[in-house]
Amino acid sequence: MKSYKRNFVFLFILTVSFYPFHSVAQVKLDLPVFPVPSLSAFTPPVIKAKGFDTMYGIDLNVQTKPAGTYRTDFAAGTSKLGGSGTLLADVAKLNEKGVETVFLFNVFDFWGTVVVKADGPIKTLKHLEGRTIAAALPTTNYALFRYFATRAGVDLSKVEVQSSPVPGLVPMAASGRVDGVQMWEPAHTVITYQNNNFRGLDIVSNWKKETGFPALPYLGIAAHRDWVDANGDLILKLYKTYKVATNFIL
Repeated sequence: MKSYKRNFVFLFILTVSFYPFHSVAQVKLDLPVFPVPSLSAFTPPVIKAKGFDTMYGIDLNVQTKPAGTYRTDFAAGTSKLGGSGTLLADVAKLNEKGVETVFLFNVFDFWGTVVVKADGPIKTLKHLEGRTIAAALPTTNYALFRYFATRAGVDLSKVEVQSSPVPGLVPMAASGRVDGVQMWEPAHTVITYQNNNFRGLDIVSNWKKETGFPALPYLGIAAHRDWVDANGDLILKLYKTYKVATNFIL
């Protein structure tokens, strides 16, 4: 019996040591994110379902907002923290306008493509000239596509672009009303999984060729500078929360 009690006490101490933050007050953090199918919408539900946030002493209040509302609120400072932060839209552009923001850490690397008919005449980005594509114009992914297409020698003035909301990208590709659709994951997998009628044009390899780096930081957590200065201790906790969730998913 004494041996059993000693073992029980040892296991209790070990458990408390491994999850050190359950006994402290949770700090509530409002975290706006884009809706599905944005990549940023997939990790927070895992965090909440598994309690990874409370493990590190925070309580994430995940707020799903349309992209336009998210961008407006973050730029205005109504939301000081953003779970769909990008280096381009939420840091570079805002800092140019005098709004000091910081990209805290990356969650997803950039990946994008243009989905075309597998048996069609479009084999490279250059072949998009003189044709029509659909794209979600206000997105960072589309902005990066424009950059990579230009670097690949595409004259974008010769490409007709039809605007589409993100949820409409897959139906647009399936309909065949345009020659190609600029998209990313999970839309790409939705349209191509067990479907040999479509394929994606390579975009990302140009980044590695030009820079030597295998990946481009793309989507993560961003915050206003004044929030960062006042909440340095929470940043590490938030990072650890996302890190353990990522390890669980992978």
